[in-house]
Amino acid sequence: MLAWQPERIIIAHGECIQVQGAEFLRRSFRWLQPELINVNDKIAELSP
Repeated sequence: MLAWQPERIIIAHGECIQVQGAEFLRRSFRWLQPELINVNDKIAELSP
């Protein structure tokens, strides 16, 4: 799906992604490739 480089994503149940769809997919499915998790992503998740 990432190879498609989507801009928008419409999900049946959940939020509709209007911009940066590929980045949304990358973040959403990163648990499938734990070796790709970036320390900065973890820090951003913990920030208020």
